[in-house]
Amino acid sequence: MLNGEKSTMYTENKKEKLRLSWLYCDCRYIAIWLLVVILLSTALGVALYFLVIAKEPYKGPPFLPTTLRPLSYNVTLRLLATYDSGRSDYDGAVTIELICLNSTDRIYIHKGDNIRIGRVSLKSVDGDAPDVDSIRHDGQTDITTIKLSDFLATNRTYLLQITSFNGQMSTDSSQPGLQLFQYRTTLGQTRFGATFATEEAGLRHVFPSFDSADFPSVFNMVIVRASTLRSITNAKRDITVKKSEDFLEDHYFATPKLVPADLAIVLCDFQYIRLQQAGLQIDVFFRPEIIANISVSADRMVQFADKRMTEMGKLDAVAVPGLKARFDKPGLSLIPEKQALEDAAAIAELLRRREG
Repeated sequence: MLNGEKSTMYTENKKEKLRLSWLYCDCRYIAIWLLVVILLSTALGVALYFLVIAKEPYKGPPFLPTTLRPLSYNVTLRLLATYDSGRSDYDGAVTIELICLNSTDRIYIHKGDNIRIGRVSLKSVDGDAPDVDSIRHDGQTDITTIKLSDFLATNRTYLLQITSFNGQMSTDSSQPGLQLFQYRTTLGQTRFGATFATEEAGLRHVFPSFDSADFPSVFNMVIVRASTLRSITNAKRDITVKKSEDFLEDHYFATPKLVPADLAIVLCDFQYIRLQQAGLQIDVFFRPEIIANISVSADRMVQFADKRMTEMGKLDAVAVPGLKARFDKPGLSLIPEKQALEDAAAIAELLRRREG
């Protein structure tokens, strides 16, 4: 009887140990399972952050603050279109001389959605300058935020250098920026050119800029263009140098202080009629095959021109095929060709009556 009791006790102890062993194993598996769940949840959270939160559109300020003021632009535009090729891409570089009015560690600048910025750096005219930490863009306002590694010093002058950017011209006249235009010759050949002129904001779609009437500045323009075309802008041309076998580089004198909407550019294969009025040089441009039959009046050109043409030292008036509206900017007027031809016909008729 005693032996039987011992056997029963031993069997029960063995079963109890087995149950404890399984319980220990279950707790270990549960702990591992919980750890895996925590790790997976953390990884999922990080992934969601980068996939959702970090991808949310950046929201910059609604307008450019006045902590910085541009003093001058040095702009190089390389326009790749030729007279027989409507190539719409172009590239360039811009250096903006800035003065810091209130200390800040951010530079805000306009950039259109057709512009892609390359390398950006900052230099000080009279000392060290902070590095560029990051660049973010708000597509709703066209404002790019350049975050700096340190604050700028008040009343110090800096050079914001955008050493490369790429842009696209548009063939849609309703779109801002440089516009490609075309016309057909009497021989049925298609010829191309480009224009930029705007009544309000729009320079941001040509190159990165402080594109607001609150920021007038001096513009120093260099335009690289095909040798088969000519470039025209507000200022007088200083020199033209050979860039390559197919491209020339036009250097223009500095403009007086202009607001961004004052700047205008024309690329064309047109010829011109030169006039003079009170010592002011006036060049009127038309398509080559129609210019021989054109009559123009200096008085008529000056009548509608921007009166700051005297500050620019010249007036260029360009009759552009397909242009929807007239733009009169300092030193440069863009006129719809149809309107220019109607004016020329009226002048010719007036001259005939006087002679008769």
